[in-house]
Amino acid sequence: SHPVQKEDSHRTDIKEIWAMLEKSHLDLLPPSLPKWKPFHIGLAQSNKGSSLHSFYDFISFPNQSYLILNGEYEYNQVEALAYTGLLKGMIQTLAAEYKNKKLNPIHFMTTLNELLSTHRGNPKFYFHLLALFPTDDRLSFISCGYPPLVHLPQDPASPRLLNNENPLLGLDSQHQFSETTENWAEGSTLILHSFNPTSEKETNKAFQEDLFKKISSTHLAPQAQAKALFEGLSRELFSLKEGSFKSVFTIHRI
Repeated sequence: SHPVQKEDSHRTDIKEIWAMLEKSHLDLLPPSLPKWKPFHIGLAQSNKGSSLHSFYDFISFPNQSYLILNGEYEYNQVEALAYTGLLKGMIQTLAAEYKNKKLNPIHFMTTLNELLSTHRGNPKFYFHLLALFPTDDRLSFISCGYPPLVHLPQDPASPRLLNNENPLLGLDSQHQFSETTENWAEGSTLILHSFNPTSEKETNKAFQEDLFKKISSTHLAPQAQAKALFEGLSRELFSLKEGSFKSVFTIHRI
């Protein structure tokens, strides 16, 4: 009932608050793409500043194994920032356990899932885990509610989908995760993305055919390829829920 003091120097407006939130969100993400010798990485994505519910990270281990993680809190709401910070803290704690032992993707995901699902807020995430073992020419892939990984061998005319179906991360504390493993040869490219069509079978088929066509016709360096694919998918295949975060990672094995 009191008059608003418009000139109050202590007043913080909504734009300033949102700028603080965006800064906090960016602090949770890597400042740049890693320079890993076995492969080159490209990344194109939605505006990070307006996507407080998004998360990604890159982790390397002393035994020449690598993790690429990509996630999205199930709701694009301001409280997502707190849950994204919680997720990052859990991931960093788990990653520290593998400094002196071999990375086990299933164990990593199972433990992370248990931690999230028993948290009081029960946060749930769409999530990708891609574990790379270049010394063994092998990869491991786990997807939770996100689309398949695309494996593009040296022959770009024959891309392959690597798929497994798991519920959202944090949904079921007892879930037994499905994992896809495959040989990973030099000269091949992996496409990790979060664009998803509707669940109708025919729509999915058309989506994948169009995606394969875009990938096969895009012969660029990883960063340029990620940008080109992101722009093409955003323009033609953006049929997901409003405000959801989108990203395209390209990983080219040297």
